[in-house]
Amino acid sequence: MNFLWRINPNRIPDSLSADDELTILQERILQYILLGASIAGSVVVGATLFRDIPQGNWERVVIYSSVYLTTLALTFFRDISYQLRTLIVLGLIFAISLTDLLEFGMSGEGRITLISLVVIAAGLLNNAQGWRKYIGWISLAGTAIFLTLFGTLMSNGVIPVPPIENMATSGQIGDWINGNLVFLLMATLAVSLVVVLTNGLNKALSSQKDLTRELKAEQGSLEQRVEERTQQLERRAVEIEAASTLAQNISSMANVDELLVTAVKLIQQEFGFYHAGIFLLDERQEYAVLKSATGDVGRRMLENNHKLKIGEVGIVGYVISRGEPRIALNVGEDAFHFKNPNLPLTQSEMALPLIADNKIIGALDVQSTKQNAFTQQDVMVLQIIADQLAVALEKAELVHQLRESLEELEKSYQQFTEKSWKKHLSTPKHRYGYRYKDSTVEQYPLENEEALEALQSGESVLTLKPIASTGQKVAGVAIPIKLRNTTLGVLNVQFDREKISEDLIRLLETSAERLGVALDNARLLEEIQLQAERDRMVTDITGKIRSSSDIDEILRTAAGELGKTLGISEVVVQLNASKNQGVK
Repeated sequence: MNFLWRINPNRIPDSLSADDELTILQERILQYILLGASIAGSVVVGATLFRDIPQGNWERVVIYSSVYLTTLALTFFRDISYQLRTLIVLGLIFAISLTDLLEFGMSGEGRITLISLVVIAAGLLNNAQGWRKYIGWISLAGTAIFLTLFGTLMSNGVIPVPPIENMATSGQIGDWINGNLVFLLMATLAVSLVVVLTNGLNKALSSQKDLTRELKAEQGSLEQRVEERTQQLERRAVEIEAASTLAQNISSMANVDELLVTAVKLIQQEFGFYHAGIFLLDERQEYAVLKSATGDVGRRMLENNHKLKIGEVGIVGYVISRGEPRIALNVGEDAFHFKNPNLPLTQSEMALPLIADNKIIGALDVQSTKQNAFTQQDVMVLQIIADQLAVALEKAELVHQLRESLEELEKSYQQFTEKSWKKHLSTPKHRYGYRYKDSTVEQYPLENEEALEALQSGESVLTLKPIASTGQKVAGVAIPIKLRNTTLGVLNVQFDREKISEDLIRLLETSAERLGVALDNARLLEEIQLQAERDRMVTDITGKIRSSSDIDEILRTAAGELGKTLGISEVVVQLNASKNQGVK
């Protein structure tokens, strides 16, 4: 079995490189030729021995026997260099040809044998590199030159001319059988070369066709993958652009309700989802409460106060309890999916946590009518949106709290301002009122109707009244002097014309606003000065009291200084001992 494998032409000898496909093919052709020559040669050698031994033609017996044994050795020992084996085969063919030419002359099989030599040399030694690509032409030219030289030498008597009976067609059965066998041997060599070469060519062409089909299929697959990849990249670009647009729109909103409604609407529009909703934790952090959703379905769910138990119901509950995204590519096979009767067409669902300041505040939920609608790339893009949304919600909540605090502070300050001015104006000396008329400024009480109306309503009042003496109508405007929504007084202006421009009214209102600020600053300054005066008086009285060390003198000084400083007609300071109460 090992012997058969060694001579098998399909085996690649160890001396050849697996990448040298041409040499492998040529060596395989050589092996086929040697196998054919070994089989056909056994018949030729047998016929030759049968004919030549009785005739005592020992030279032919030795030559043919040596050629055959060498052929057998070359067939078996394939690890010998391929080029050396080829050259030996060509040398053997040349030896047979030369023997035949010397014995039978130019009329024998020698020339046919030389044709086989040319064919085999062209087929086995030809190579596309260097001079070896011309080996066929070189061997043909060499053979032609050899035959010409051989014929010339034989014609000139240098080489003995074979006997006439050898050159003539022999009628003996041994001669024509031997001639036919030599022809058969040479034809076998040539046919083996052509058959194997043709089979190799067909195999190469078939492999080329298979390779071409594979390349076409690979090209089609590659084009499809490129198209799919291009579509994915285009989708990623659209999603990233949509995420950027969403982030910009979301970050510019400060109202929580407006932010929630706008966010789900933009997410559904930009990504084409079947449904989008935002859930936020309740105060006890037990339920995820739906705060905003798309479409009429979302409106009904909001009206029904839709909520999911955290960690127990739905993908949203799972995501909020774990703080990590979850995708259900086929909701029918997902154990955490909540089958919402309001959303019967849902096939895929994805929920992402809303995390702000390392705290989970809710979840973004999106649903699709297609199975396998979401990828990890979608998770990355939508998680960016979810993070932006969480930050925006946190910011909006802080802004809301800040506004409430400011409103409370403004309300408290307004009450303080109103109380302070009421106290300030409660004394008769702080009842102010002045009028400018005929280049004179004089005190003037608040008595006309439009001024009282502006004072009570806190809004500007326009009037158009006729002059009693002339009957001409003149315009007037009463503008409240306000500070922090507290009306301090009225700026009442009368004109000698019927119309007042809007610009002039705005100018007067601006003046009234600044007048209110100036009045409040003056009040504050007056209170500060009054407090400073009181502190100074207390310091003076305390200093004089401390200068005395006698109790009677201290009491006397205290009574006198309090009366003088405060302008009090009577001050009583006394100490009283009681059994139950001690000293007073």
